[in-house]
Amino acid sequence: MRVQDIQETIWLEKGIRVSKDKAARARRRGQALIVGEYKEQYALLPRYAAEILRSNPGNTVKLKLDANVFDRLYLCFEALRKGFLAGCRPFISLDGCFLKGPFGGQLLVAVGRDGNNQMFPLAWAVCEVESTDTWSWFLELLATDLGTSEGAGYTFMSDQQKGLLAAVSNVFPQAESRVCARHVYCNFRGVFGGGLEYRKQFWTIAKSNTVNHFNENIEVMRGI
Repeated sequence: MRVQDIQETIWLEKGIRVSKDKAARARRRGQALIVGEYKEQYALLPRYAAEILRSNPGNTVKLKLDANVFDRLYLCFEALRKGFLAGCRPFISLDGCFLKGPFGGQLLVAVGRDGNNQMFPLAWAVCEVESTDTWSWFLELLATDLGTSEGAGYTFMSDQQKGLLAAVSNVFPQAESRVCARHVYCNFRGVFGGGLEYRKQFWTIAKSNTVNHFNENIEVMRGI
C-alpha cells in the first residue's frame, strides 16, 4: 500500500488522522513483520523436506543450501510420478514464473496431461533464476524420476525461452521439442500485427490435424 492509501484507510475506517511520517513508519513495521514470516518459513524447509520423505520414502525432495542459506528446492511426489507413467501420454509442458515474495526467485514446473486432457502436475522446483543451468538441474532430476536418460519417446513443450530449449536438448537429446502456440502467436503479432482475422486463422492452423490441412491453412494465411 502507498503511504497515502494507508492514511486514507485509517481515516475512513477509524476516523483518525495520521501524519505521513507515522504512516510510513507503520508500513515499514508491517513489511518487517511480513519478511520475518518468510524468513521463518524458509528456516523450516529442512524439516518440511524430512517430513515429506518420512511420510513416503518414494517421494523425491532435493533441498540445496549455499552456506546454510536456501538455494534450490525440487519436489516430485511418488503418487504423481506413478500416475504420470501409468496413465498419461509422454508429453510434458515446461514453464517458469517469478515468485513475488520479498526474496524473489523462480518457480519451475513440469506438467503432463491426463486421460481427460486436463493438467497433471508432475514436478516443481524453486530456484534463484531461470537459466540453462537451473533448467538443466531441474530436468536432470526429472529424468531420474522418470527413469529415462535420453528422453526417447517424450515430447516437451516450452515457451521458446532460450535457456530452457538448450537444457532440454542437453538433458533429453532424443526427445521431441515443441513450442506453445500462444507464444508463437505473440511473436507473430509483434511482426505482422494483430486483428481478429489473423488470430482466427492462426488457431485454425494450430489445430490442423494432418499435413495437408496444415499446408492448406498456411496458404489461406498467406492470402490474408
